[in-house]
Amino acid sequence: MVQQSTPYALTGLGLVVGLMTLLFEPFSTPIVNHFVGGLFLAIATASVAYMIVAFSGPDERRPDF
Repeated sequence: MVQQSTPYALTGLGLVVGLMTLLFEPFSTPIVNHFVGGLFLAIATASVAYMIVAFSGPDERRPDF
């Protein structure tokens, strides 16, 4: 079972690192910058999707994040 705070940490980390990689381009080639930035943004998107599925139920008003 995933801890409750792990998806939030992955979302924040994925957004910050992904956007900073795309903005500042720290790697030598644009392809690597786009790949790494896109990978971290995909991690953030998957974490949000996990939170929606895991923390919601059929009769509950959730998720509240």
